[in-house]
Amino acid sequence: MELEDSLHKLSSVLGPRDWESAEGRINMRRAIALIDGTLSPRNYGFVVRRGERLSYEGEPWPTVWVDLVGGGDPERVVLVNAAYDGSDAEIALVLAVARDLRDEQFHCTVRFVFHPSRLYSGPGEEKILSDILGDKETLGATLAPELPGGESQSSVRGAWNGAELKPLADAFAERVRDSAEAL
Repeated sequence: MELEDSLHKLSSVLGPRDWESAEGRINMRRAIALIDGTLSPRNYGFVVRRGERLSYEGEPWPTVWVDLVGGGDPERVVLVNAAYDGSDAEIALVLAVARDLRDEQFHCTVRFVFHPSRLYSGPGEEKILSDILGDKETLGATLAPELPGGESQSSVRGAWNGAELKPLADAFAERVRDSAEAL
């Protein structure tokens, strides 16, 4: 099961991600590479885009995304997001939903976004996630996975397994479908 595989790689293979240590930042770069490779044309079939490079201690940190271009109103965008400096489970859920929805058609564009949340919401930062929208694009909705147990459980490494996340991924995929069609 790919959900289980993504969780294993994020929580066991890559190691802890954090901003305070060089090792944690290296592991974040590894998480970005994992996300990029998973979504790529060789795996899930997406063209991966990068932008909004924000800086932390002189190092650039990208926002990574892929699009399912809408058929009716492609300029209207639903942002489905997870922070790569956040929960393993949330990243795995968004990857799973991108995989599950990749062959579906929607009225508006669905953009799966992975970003450094600390740099979007940190002191002195005025960046918001919708800043990745193009000039003619409008924001339809912003969706993020909601895990039971609050921040304490969702951020614990290894707190989830694929079987536990599968119903949450299915429910989240349905939320994305509803948002992309309802606009």
